[in-house]
Amino acid sequence: MQLLDVPHEVIELEYETVVKRQDTPGLARLLAANPLGQFPTLITPEGVVMTEMVAIVLCENLSKSPSYFS
Repeated sequence: MQLLDVPHEVIELEYETVVKRQDTPGLARLLAANPLGQFPTLITPEGVVMTEMVAIVLCENLSKSPSYFS
């Protein structure tokens, strides 16, 4: 996201926190958006949840191309 100059918020979680489902505010936010707790998770401004890195990068690149979304 940073390389694509897309505004975003990073929430860092320790792997153990996710695997053991330790009660933290960050994990609660992740699980609310993505019950499987997958990394990465992107929530678009429209509320769409994406969990595949390739799809996230493609979506961000395509959204900047007028030929795809005009």
